[in-house]
Amino acid sequence: MIRKRIFFADFFLRIVTLCLPLLAFGLAYIIKFKMNFLSFEVVPVDWRAYWGLLGLTILVWAFASKQFGLCAFEQLFAAGGKTRRMLMACAITYAPILSAMFFYRGLSFSRVFVLLCAVGLLVLLWVTQVGLRLFISSRREGWLSSCRILVIAPINMRGN
Repeated sequence: MIRKRIFFADFFLRIVTLCLPLLAFGLAYIIKFKMNFLSFEVVPVDWRAYWGLLGLTILVWAFASKQFGLCAFEQLFAAGGKTRRMLMACAITYAPILSAMFFYRGLSFSRVFVLLCAVGLLVLLWVTQVGLRLFISSRREGWLSSCRILVIAPINMRGN
């Protein structure tokens, strides 16, 4: 029963963590293109290039999040170093994307959009990690308070 709960919690953490770049792209899309909050001029956008950028981001994010233990259930409750691991994973994810944008001039991406995606990914990752940790802690306290344990000890406790 406990293994089943841990398996499902680990599976849920992995799925949510791997979907974070998609959510960050959606958040950046809403801020940049729908709200026109940071747009100074209207430029036609080739969305196929952005879908390729999303695919590359998800691929690099999958490796970075696995390498830094962001998908591991055990690392949710680690004593320290979580913020550094989150920052490093986001930096390693967006380093190839920014370098590809700099060297490859065939497609043009909005730099503000990529910056919003990077910041959105970091914020969503932090919210996810803290939210899941708090949710599991609150569920665990309620579960442990109602857990019954049967202790069986030998009759002769003195060892004679």
